[in-house]
Amino acid sequence: MSPNELATSRVLPNETAATKPRTLTRAQVLLLAFCVSLSTTIALGFGRFGYSLVLPAMREDLGWSYSQAGGLNTGNALGYLLGAVCAASILKRTSLRFGVLGGLALSCFALWLTGMTHQFAALVFCRALVGFSGALTFISVASLGLRLGRDAEENALVSGIIIAGPGVGVIAGGLLLPLIVGEHSELWPHAWRLTGFIGVLVLAIVAFATHDLKSKETVPEEDRPESSTQSASLRPMLPILVAYFLFGVGYIAYMTFLIAYVRALSGGAGAIAPVWATLGACMLASSFVWKNALSTDRGGRVLTMMGLGGAISAAIPLFNDSFAALLFSAGGFGLCSMPIFAAVSISIRHHLPRFAWNRAVALATIIFAVGQSLGPIGSGALSDHFGLSASLVWTAVIMLLAALVALLQKKAVQVI
Repeated sequence: MSPNELATSRVLPNETAATKPRTLTRAQVLLLAFCVSLSTTIALGFGRFGYSLVLPAMREDLGWSYSQAGGLNTGNALGYLLGAVCAASILKRTSLRFGVLGGLALSCFALWLTGMTHQFAALVFCRALVGFSGALTFISVASLGLRLGRDAEENALVSGIIIAGPGVGVIAGGLLLPLIVGEHSELWPHAWRLTGFIGVLVLAIVAFATHDLKSKETVPEEDRPESSTQSASLRPMLPILVAYFLFGVGYIAYMTFLIAYVRALSGGAGAIAPVWATLGACMLASSFVWKNALSTDRGGRVLTMMGLGGAISAAIPLFNDSFAALLFSAGGFGLCSMPIFAAVSISIRHHLPRFAWNRAVALATIIFAVGQSLGPIGSGALSDHFGLSASLVWTAVIMLLAALVALLQKKAVQVI
């Protein structure tokens, strides 16, 4: 299959010349990547990260401890883990397009449902459902993104566009959700209902943009590990996978408790919105900041740099709790944390043959989800005993450890 084609140019057994999928130009590939990335705007940008924006109001209105607040994100992470485990089986029976749209539709429903209950157990279930749908969406989008680039440079650009989706959601959430809740903590259900409604609008856009993508057009049979007799060991990229696990443990603590920390130091929505918007804007910009490095790195050098940058950014408020320092911390963390997803996806492309990509993306997502499940529990318990600054210490130490582990990664022998 020509690397220039998303939709394979060969005629499949059940195709006619009239239905043979067309080759996409560079502009069309990038536009498709952008539209598909909007699904992660909802599933991850609003679904996962938006919780931090609404958490202070929920905690105040419902009388939660920090451990309970972290417990909801643990529920989200466990749902994400289950979704990652089930994704390969779901995609085997359906298609990547179904994974994107089905996961996004489920996210919309789960977000709306979160605004319909005050019961802790029910909210844990809703967060788990958001996590499940987010994993299915992310794996489908990431697997699709691996097939869009014609070369290493273009694939890095496509991966950057795709991982920019959550950044868009973070910016939008930072501007909208604090204004909805404001100083009235009892209004938090309206924030979740609004995200569900916005998600439905995005679902329509993504469905239209991908309406030409069919199952076999998107993932040729020989690319599906489930239908292949071939196998590939993931051992060559073991340090990257271990580092990815540690990133999951560390970064989720920062994302979960950042807004609670800002609120404790600086006050209401006037401080929250700019900090969160800065985080999202830098997530968005990270796609371009790291593009060249991602396209040339064949080992763990870029992940090491991201881990160091994230650790330093998380530690800044420990030494200076001014508003400017919080903005600098959020911006640096956004630049260094979000591209981790793209770095791992590109590493999979470099280290493994094509038929192993889907399985590797799913396994990496499972590993990351396990880390995310543990992160909020540990950081939440520490925050209850030592204050919110403990979550920053947690993030800084673990991301530094992840950076050191990534240094052990050997360069890829093959380049695809």
